[in-house]
Amino acid sequence: MANYKYKALCLNLSNQALAVIIFILLLIITIGAVSARSLKRLVTQTNRPPLKTFEYETKYVDGNGTLILKKTGSASYFSEDLGSGVEMDMVLIPGGSFTMGSPENEEGRFPEEGPQHVVNLSSFFMGKFEVTVRQWNAVARLPKVRFKEMTTLLYDSEHGAPYGYYDHAVKFYDCAIHIIYWEFAREFCDRLSRRTGRNYRLPTEAEWEYACRAGTTTPFSFGETITPELANYNARYRYRTSLPIGDKCVCISMPVGSSGIANGFGLYDMHGNVSEWCLDQYRRTYDGAPNDGSPWYRDEDKKGSNLRFERVLRGGGFNTSANASRAASREGGGTSPGISFSGWGFRVVMENPKQSRNKN
Repeated sequence: MANYKYKALCLNLSNQALAVIIFILLLIITIGAVSARSLKRLVTQTNRPPLKTFEYETKYVDGNGTLILKKTGSASYFSEDLGSGVEMDMVLIPGGSFTMGSPENEEGRFPEEGPQHVVNLSSFFMGKFEVTVRQWNAVARLPKVRFKEMTTLLYDSEHGAPYGYYDHAVKFYDCAIHIIYWEFAREFCDRLSRRTGRNYRLPTEAEWEYACRAGTTTPFSFGETITPELANYNARYRYRTSLPIGDKCVCISMPVGSSGIANGFGLYDMHGNVSEWCLDQYRRTYDGAPNDGSPWYRDEDKKGSNLRFERVLRGGGFNTSANASRAASREGGGTSPGISFSGWGFRVVMENPKQSRNKN
């Protein structure tokens, strides 16, 4: 009997010891996971290069395209190393609030640009220029992340630049790349994120319009209209101007920043050159739109991962009218992530590490 009790006692102690060991192991695993998350968060929060400053010039015109104000400004930025000796300038966009969409009396307005609503955004970084052929080629050489192969684009010494590009053996590589699928633009961001350890992605619609307006409430960040001197668009189609309609369509992607005129945040070509992909899925109105700058996805696709839903393009391109280049103008419908047309390109944003929030 004593022997039986002794064995039972040993078994009970063994079970207790085993429970303690399991508890300790679980505690170690939990602490390790928390530490890993904390370390990742710490790395993300501190993974921001030192900032530099650049100066820029911006202009404002009246409804006839007449210059009424010229200003100089400065902005903070850093240069991201893409590899192959190629860099990309990322401008710090200050946080703030703005009214998204267009008023009902704005000329050329479409119902999809309303209702107007106030959006509050934290600071973020945005490409000073649209992604160029040179930058695209550099990132295309990086290992793929998802499933898409990115093809480099080269100048042909015999036949010249590919269709829709400025035909110059050197300046061609500084043109905004276009005829780009949304999926390829996302792959570009994914590869760049993995290379740098920073969170690159396409801008949300709210981020894009906020950055484009740069504190203005007029149809364009340059004022009441745009002119061929301010932007690369199909100027055969005028906007609120007494200028005669003429043959003023370059109708090709030009080297970024060719006008030399930035908007109030120091960003170039936010109107025209190439239409720019956004992260959001397309909806026909802003009814129910978020007010914090986050991407807007369909109710049945909360993470925005379904590639059958149309995305949004902003800013107009070299082959679109001035009206399509307005700050509030939206291009959706027929804009599937798996298709592209001439004049469709993109620029990227990077979340401010101090306020990082994954939106992709």
